[in-house]
Amino acid sequence: MREFTEFDADTLKQGDQVNVSIFAQGDVVDVTGKSKGRGFQGVVKRHHFSGVGSTTHGASDRVRAPGSIGGSSYPSRVFKGMRMGGRMGFYPCNGQEFESCQGHTRVQYHYCPRFGARCDQRLS
Repeated sequence: MREFTEFDADTLKQGDQVNVSIFAQGDVVDVTGKSKGRGFQGVVKRHHFSGVGSTTHGASDRVRAPGSIGGSSYPSRVFKGMRMGGRMGFYPCNGQEFESCQGHTRVQYHYCPRFGARCDQRLS
């Protein structure tokens, strides 16, 4: 997707097809995409929990467990925003000022190096 700020009205008309051939090598572009989806992940991978400290005294099966999620009698609920296991990845990512390298018009993709390296944080 490309945003045109200044263009001649005769150049583009409604319904015209715009593809990657409009980019030249060396153009500076802003990129929007999605991060790689990782499926359902536990709290150790998703939130960097360290798990239970020692595995002695019969706690060998609790190594990657999240631990307590709230009090029993008070507040008798789980607070909003409690970090738990869940779906990870496939977040919207933005990147500014990437140098355009190459495009392929037959399969309609455009290659920008280092975009994935900058797209490791969730924006929303």
